[in-house]
Formats: sequence, C-alpha cells, structure tokens
Amino acid sequence: MKRGMCCVCAVLVCTALVFAGSPARPDVDQKTGDVAFTASPAQPQTMVSSLGNVSLSELWTNRVLAGAATHVWTPPAADSREVVYSCPGGTPEGEPPCGTGYEDTYNGGCNSAIPVFQVPAALVEGLSGFYQDTEGAWMRDTDWYEVVCSEPTRITYTVFTDFYVQVLLIDGTQGCESSVLVTSALADPCKEALIDFCVPAGRYWLWVGPQPAANPEAMPCDSLHYCARLEQEACQVPAPPACPPNYLENVGQLPYGENEGWRLFLSNDRFPDYDPANGVLRYEHFTGVGATSGGIKHIAWWGTGATYGDRGNLVECELDPGTFTISFWFHNKYTNRPFYEADGWEWALPPGATEGLSYSYTVSGAALTKEDTGHVYMARGSDGTISRAYTLWMWSCELPVAQSLNEGWISIQNSDNCPFWWAGSPGPVFGTGGVHVAEDQAVDPVTRQDVDGDLAFCLGSDEGTSFSGACCDRSSDPAPCRNTTADECVNPYDEWHPMATCAAISCTPEYWACCTGSGASGCHIGYEYSAAECTGTWHRWYVCSAGDAGYDAKAWGGAGNVIVCAGPGQDVPITCDSAGMSFGRAIGTGYLYISWDHGTGDQRYVIDAFNHPSSASVRRIYWWGCSTNAWDGPDCDFENPAPFAIRFYHTSAGGPAYASPHKVYDPIYATWEETNYTFGTEEYGLIERYNVTLPDPVVPGTSWQWISIASKTIDCDFIWAPGEDGTSGYGQWFYANGQCQAEPGYRHRSFCLYTNVQTGACCNEIMGTCQNGVQETTCATSGLTFYPSQTCSQIPAPGCYAHTGACCDRSTFPASCEMTISSACAGEWMGVGVGCEMCCYACPANGVPEGEPECYDNYDDTYNKGCFTQPTWEFDDFVNIFDGQVICGKTGTFMVTLEGGSTARYRDIDFYRYELSGTDPGCTVLQAKVKGEFLPEVWLMDGECFTDSWCGVETTYVSVYSQDTAGVCDYAIAAAPLPSDPPRYVYIFVSCLGSDVPCNTPYTLEIDKVAAGCCRLGDEEGITSEAYCVALGGEWTGGDCSCGEEPPPLLGDCNCDGFVNVFDIDAFVLALTDAQQWAATYSCDIRNCDCNCDGSVNVFDIDPFVQCLTGDCACP
Repeated sequence: MKRGMCCVCAVLVCTALVFAGSPARPDVDQKTGDVAFTASPAQPQTMVSSLGNVSLSELWTNRVLAGAATHVWTPPAADSREVVYSCPGGTPEGEPPCGTGYEDTYNGGCNSAIPVFQVPAALVEGLSGFYQDTEGAWMRDTDWYEVVCSEPTRITYTVFTDFYVQVLLIDGTQGCESSVLVTSALADPCKEALIDFCVPAGRYWLWVGPQPAANPEAMPCDSLHYCARLEQEACQVPAPPACPPNYLENVGQLPYGENEGWRLFLSNDRFPDYDPANGVLRYEHFTGVGATSGGIKHIAWWGTGATYGDRGNLVECELDPGTFTISFWFHNKYTNRPFYEADGWEWALPPGATEGLSYSYTVSGAALTKEDTGHVYMARGSDGTISRAYTLWMWSCELPVAQSLNEGWISIQNSDNCPFWWAGSPGPVFGTGGVHVAEDQAVDPVTRQDVDGDLAFCLGSDEGTSFSGACCDRSSDPAPCRNTTADECVNPYDEWHPMATCAAISCTPEYWACCTGSGASGCHIGYEYSAAECTGTWHRWYVCSAGDAGYDAKAWGGAGNVIVCAGPGQDVPITCDSAGMSFGRAIGTGYLYISWDHGTGDQRYVIDAFNHPSSASVRRIYWWGCSTNAWDGPDCDFENPAPFAIRFYHTSAGGPAYASPHKVYDPIYATWEETNYTFGTEEYGLIERYNVTLPDPVVPGTSWQWISIASKTIDCDFIWAPGEDGTSGYGQWFYANGQCQAEPGYRHRSFCLYTNVQTGACCNEIMGTCQNGVQETTCATSGLTFYPSQTCSQIPAPGCYAHTGACCDRSTFPASCEMTISSACAGEWMGVGVGCEMCCYACPANGVPEGEPECYDNYDDTYNKGCFTQPTWEFDDFVNIFDGQVICGKTGTFMVTLEGGSTARYRDIDFYRYELSGTDPGCTVLQAKVKGEFLPEVWLMDGECFTDSWCGVETTYVSVYSQDTAGVCDYAIAAAPLPSDPPRYVYIFVSCLGSDVPCNTPYTLEIDKVAAGCCRLGDEEGITSEAYCVALGGEWTGGDCSCGEEPPPLLGDCNCDGFVNVFDIDAFVLALTDAQQWAATYSCDIRNCDCNCDGSVNVFDIDPFVQCLTGDCACP
C-alpha cells in the first residue's frame, strides 16, 4: 500500500495538507522517484539549455518543421469567462503587419535574409502568429531583441501571453553562425515564461515566438499577443562546477554542459513514506581508474535537498551536511549492470568475490564536507513556468579504505528526512553513460530499471602505489596471464585480478557449448566456438552434458552450467509456417529491443513496418522473443498465456500514424513455447515463439502497414527478436512515452501474420472439458485455450482440467473468499487464476446506494461531479453523507471523443458532502475509508471550491486536508482533525487510479468521527486517526492532540539560553538593529524579542522588554 501520494485528476489541484506525514506528490514518478520537471541551472556557465540536444537553428527557425506540431490551438469562446489580456504601460513592438509572403526586415533576427534585431524597451507589447510564404509553407513570426552587456549581467525576462509561447536567450557575441543557446522557457496561454540568468559581458538576443502548432491557420499573423518585461542588474558569474584539485583526470561526470536538459534524481532511503525500509537508490557507472592511481580514496558529488511543503510542492530543505551511504559495486560485464546480488551470477563474480557489493561507507558530520557551488536549479512546471530555485551543493569525503576497482558502479543515498536529489550530468563528459540504474526499495521484491540521465560525481586518489594486478586472457587454451595495469586489461575476455600476480591466481580457459541440432552427439565445447562460428545454438558459460561427445569434466563452468542439446525434430520453428500466411519475417541477426507497455508514462516499444500483399483479414499472429530480466540477472518466465498490447497502424507522413492506431488489442493474451534457440548469449534465456488468435480480426490494408507488440508484464522484460533486415521501403520505429522516431536503416522485428482459420483442441479451463476439431475463432474467449493442430489427448501434461479461481461471497461485509473450481462456487466465481486478493466488495444491508446512473463511453457526468460540474458554476452537485453511513458507490474510466476526433480516457469522480455540527468534542478526527477491487483514491477537503479563469482556461481548486491511495482491496484512508472553527461542510472525493478500471466498478465509502491522537513518523508528527497512522507505518498515541504545535515564545529570552536576564540585552539590541544577523547568530524564534506581541520587533518592544527583565512579562 502506497500512502501519501497526491494524484492530480483533471484540473484538481492540491493546495493545502494538514498532516506533514502524508505529503502530496503530484510531480514525482512513484516508480523511480524522478522529479517530473526539467530542472535547468539559472546561474551556471553560459552554455546551458533546458530543451535537450536540439540544433539551435531548429529552435529559432521561423519555418514550421514537419512533425514538430505540439499543440492544437482553440481560440477562447466569445462568451467564456476570461480575464482580458492586457499590457498596461507597454511600448508597442511596432512591427509592420504580416501576412502571406511576408518578409521580416524589422526584428526577424537570424531568420531574416540580413539579420536585423530590435532594441527592447523595459516593457514591450508585441504581436505574433503564423503566416504562409509564397510557396504556401507555414511560417511563424519570430521577434528578436538585442541586449548588449558591458559587464556580467543578470537578465530577467518575463513574457506573459495568450498563446503557447517559446522564449530563448541566445549568446550572439560571435554572430548568427556561431551563436549559442544559453537557456529557454516555455509557457501555456496566460502563464509566465521566465528567463532568469547571469551572463558574462557580451551581445545577447531575446527570442519570442509561438511554439509549433498542429493548426497554424487558427493563429494568423498579429492575432497573438504578448507582454515582455526586461530587467537587468550586475551579477557575478559563478565558476563552472569542477572536480576538486588532485582528483583523477577523466574519471567522473560533472553537472551541466552544452545544450542539455537537466533533471534531479531522488536517492533517499525513506521515500515515499518516511519508512527507512522504503526508498530509492541510484547507481552510476565509472571506469578508467588507471595505472598511476593508488585506488579510489576521495569522492565528490553534486545535488540538492528538497522535501514536500504543506501544499504538496517540492521545497528546498537543509542537509547540514546530512548522512550519506556510499557503496561500490562490482561491474557485471555480461549485463553491463552492477552485481546487485550474487544469486544466479556466482559464476561471473570477480575472483575472490562472494557478493556484488565491494565496499560501503556511511559518512556524516565533520567527515563530510558541503560547499555551495553558486549555481541553482530552476524547477519548471508542466506549463513551462519557473516555480522554485534549488541550490546546487557539492559534497565530498575521504574513504577510510582505498578502493581498487578499475571499473564498477557507485551508489550514493542519504538517510535524512530531507531527501537528497542527485544532480544530473550531461555524460559522458569523462566516463561512460547515458543511463543510470534506479532501485525501488519500497516494493517486494525490489525492482530496478534503467533511467535516462547520468549522475554527477568525481573520484579522487592520493596518487600512491601503482594500481597493478594480474590479467588472465580466457579466450585461449591454455589461458595466458600477464602482470600489468588495469587500463591494459580491457579485451573482451580479459579477467582483471587487482593487486595480485599471475603466480597467485588460477587462470583457466573459458568454455561454452554449441548445440548443432543433431542430437546427443551434436554438442561441442571450446573457445574456438564463437557465436558466429557455431552452426547451431550457442550457449555461453555452459558445457555439454556427460552423454555428449563434447563433454569435458575440466571445462570451466562446472556441473552447475550443463546444457542438454535438443534432439532432431525437437525444436519449435523460428521461421513462419507458409499455410495461410499473408506476411512473414523470420528471425534474423541484429539488435535486441525491449518492448513493453506498462500504461501511460511507461511505454517503450517497437513499431515495425510490413508490406501487406492483400486486403484479407488477419486472424492470427506468431512472433518471437525472450522473457527475461534484461538488466537484473538470470532469465524469468511469463505466465502462460501472457498479456500483451498489439496495435496496427496505417502509414502517415513517411511513418506509422502512431497517435491514432488503426486497431488496438489491449490487453490480449498470447500462449508461448520455447524454441531451444538463444540469441547467442545465454543470459537472455531461450527464445520463445508467441501465438495469439485475434478475437476480432483486423484488416490492415494493402502496401506498407505497421504493427507494435509490447508486453504488459511488469516484473519480467520482453525482448522482441530481430527479423530479417530489408533493403527498401520502411524500417522499424521506436515509440517512447508519446515520442516516436525512425531507427536507422531497414531493421525489423520477427513476426508472421495469418489469414486462415486453424482447427485444433479447445480446452474449457472453467469446466475442465475439451473438444476436438474446433476452429480457433470459436475458442478465443476468456477461459478457453486453443491448441492448434492437436487433439485433446495431445495437450501437454497435465492436460485439460478445471482450473481454480476466486469464489467471492458478497453476502457478508466485507466479502469472504475461497479458491474453488467454478462448479463448486456458491458465490461469484471470478475467473481462471484470479486470486482472492481481488475479492472484497460487498454492500452491507444498511448500505446507501450512491445513486449515479451507469457510465459509458462519452458519458456526461452531471450527477456528483462536485467542484467540476460545468457549466453550472454553482458547485452544488454533491451526494450528502452522514455519520456512520456506508455508501455503496461506483467509479471507473470511460473514453471521451474530443474536438477534432482524438480521444481521451476520463475518470468517473464522485464528490460527497458532509455537514459539520460545530459541537464535536475536541481531539476528534473525521475519517473516510474507501475500499474496492481496484486502486482507490480518497481526499478530505475544505467544503468550498475556487476557480480562476485566465484567457478562457478555467482552473478549479480545492483545499485538501488529507488524501490517500491504496492497493486493490486495501483501505484508502483520509483523516483530518476537526477544526476548532469549522466550515459548514467537508467534501470527500473518491475515484480510481489507472486507466484500466472498467466503468461502474463498485466501492464502499465509510465515514465516521473517531478519537484523535499523535502520529509520529521519524522526526515528523501530526494529529490523525489510529487507522491512518498505522497505514503510514507510524506510532500513534491516543488522546495526544498537542503534537506538532509550535511552542509559545519565551518573551525576553533573546539569546536563546532558556532564561530571561541581563545577558539578553545585547541580543535584543541586535534583533532591533539587524534581524538577519540576529537570525544567523541565534537558533530560537525571533518572537522571543516581540515583547509587546504585535507581530513585529521594533522600538515599541523596548519598554515591554525592560518589564520582562524585571519578571513581569506576558502578552496582553
């Protein structure tokens, strides 16, 4: 159960949270802990952009590039409740009107035939828009303003618009051809785009223009307005971040660099719920600790501290200097990842190692140094506006024991309540990189995944003794060994033994097995068999069994890695069957691609092209691949059948129409069988052939079409096997979370499409019955499994039998459950293989129906949508709820067709209204509990709704007391103490998480007033209910309602020693004359000096302070 997450729905915004132990986290990926904004430095060296590796000319061009559309513009309705755009006091830009064929000779900058720039006023009111050139191509009006700085200058440029705006700060000192992008900003309509940067002396250009749009005709020239304010002041440009003196050259990765996008990456052992058993750990790779090094002795790293404020937003917090655990891990050269654990990889550990962890050191206090770099990270919201700056710090320490790893992984994680966010690096500046590894420690089993982005660190040495050792070449027999240095032991089969000699180690050859497919005598071993030379299936790190001709008892790998080759005729084909095939591409050689679809925000899959010869319907698909833990270690297996998402696409603009698939099967379950072939390296396991019959045949169309196949299994990766490369037409594309691009060349994946209908055995796994000679199209529903070209007697063991599933008895509250076969279930049988964890909903006899109508696709929710009921603006659409009631409600998701034909999935959101009596006893908590057979979400809110309307964009706000999410059939609990001066109402919001919850899925909502108490989570504490505290993992003390309150000031104690006496006089005078210096000198609350209790420290406190010294001291 995950607690304390705030999932923003539609336009709902968290604005206040009472209990500090359950912060809202709308901007954080709960799986990896990545902060969702792009953070860009506000005052680093001058070569920084927040738009990533994009050519500068593509950013500033006035030509609308093909495929660059990012927005569909809808002008505000004439009767919308908008705040009218205005720019009071602004100087008109003065550019002539533009239209078809316009040539900008006014302020078109580097886009003009002869570059021309405008000197900006302090406040400019400008116009922009789109127009067509003489050939009909769409162009955008881009305005360039020139600023010349004679000294280091902080440029603050704020642009407010009624359109999607892009703003650039460009270093133009060397002219257009050699200009450099400094930084950039994006903003939505009626939001501020902010550039705030300290630049050296030079010439700079401020660029303003619209973001690329899908419908530029909706924004003609001079129809878009902006108001741009320019402020300049002298500043000091900080030195670029650098490794400390005497650190190793070319080892490590610095923060910041040219034309890069930056992120901060959480690495803290108690995220997301303050429990030290949960957290996110980051690993980063290093290499190159060379021959002259005495080992790794010093470490420096960069980052910041940030936690969640009472409004659920990230705010900077102090690590002074913090507590960090620094660990070194051996490098697994076969997975190119750390040795997280030895299980399954003992054979591949470095000589003498028994586990993957090489060394770990926890450092804090005086042993840890923290320095302000003078740089900051600027956090941008989703609309492009800057929300907050975070100081970039550098930490460094000395290791008690030098580490002799030439190549390895380093992890750095803090254990403070103020989480550490590791700074991103452009990488590879020195070492290797591109990705790092994130470990989610809050789940069981622990999961790890690759995350785009390098992490910033440097490694140092005392330059002591030579870093030498023994290098064993295991590619030959006998295996030669040489005493040398680490940077000379880099060949693929070299094995490095640090601080050792050849005489002290055992250097043996490396063997592997080659199965030729000719039975027991077809297994051969030896270093002479490479993957390319093996005529059969190559099994790295395996030896032949004792019954094979190639058996060698002395072969490296031992009895634990024995392969038994398949006999003749035992292999599942890796080529397409010709009967009924409309298109086929057999397995080929080439790159391996992971292809998965874990829902919105976690989709990475291949879209492959195929030239379909006919207009016939495709009924069946074969494809090949591996189920494997691609980075974490040994092979894994999918369930059989396994869930996939399959999409078909037509061709559009030279590629797949990925935004609008022609046909979608999500999910669809495929059966699979092993082929006894591998990709040449055994760590990915055997290749499997997957088979699925489409419940609804698809007509792809003729000529070039597209298909994507992606696994939906979470804890086991899918590698789609390569197909034979093409020589013409289209190659595959790669889709990643909304972005799609072509891969180079004509690479393909392996799959076969069939139009014929097969017959075979159909097993009814619900009843345990089987029929022969059944067509596959009639054996494609849930609970039926089709076995092509087989009879019932040929079904593999254990044959066809009645499978068990959850038998859910909803006659009790909550529901009860047992695992039975369908015929023995007296309640609701929930399906083959469904577990009892999916059974919990039951409406009690006294339950009150929610009363909402059934929802459906394109459903218009006007029943209890609460603060989001439109267009009534009355906010009276609630269901009333009372003490002790159980509401039996329904929620889920449904598809809505938007303007222009695109679709989106919406949640059914339910609002309830609870009336407060105002006479409840003190120390009382209002508690709402929601449970359902899905992931529930519940919020307790102030009984009032707020709206803002800017340029036709309506935004609704609520003030949240408490919120929670939970797992399937777990209670989501929101609890908050009743205020002493309560509003009339409290609102309760209920909905579901995820996009796959069917509409009309039931839940129960229980509301009651319960005893309050103090909940303690580490250093945090707050008032809540016992159930909510236990769910958070805290310690609860009933009846204690004083925790979390700020202690009253001790009037007159101005030196913070706990006493009021003459020693407070100097401190009181300092508070009167220099409050900032007082705060830097003393640690208590300055309210101690506010002796007349009027909220300010000034001369009116002198007489009351004198009275405090005499013992007569109290607020009036």
